[in-house]
Amino acid sequence: FYLSLLFLLSFSIMAQERLITGVVGSESEGVLPGTSVTIKGTTVGTVTDAEGKFSIKVPAAGGFLTVSSIGYITLDIKIDNKNSYK
Repeated sequence: FYLSLLFLLSFSIMAQERLITGVVGSESEGVLPGTSVTIKGTTVGTVTDAEGKFSIKVPAAGGFLTVSSIGYITLDIKIDNKNSYK
């Protein structure tokens, strides 16, 4: 009983998140490596790779991604039902 309860709790926790991916860039500079992408109001975040790409687990309920890079305006992007952002 305890093992199955633990499994169900683990599955429930995993089901509350989903993975999204994206590319951060600007019209004038192209892709932006080293850009910070965080879930607003949390410490959960990542940094874009050399090609401006990122992936992050976000709450299934949504929220906002905060995208910031030195020299650029910080953006808050609403997390909707898309799995990819550009």
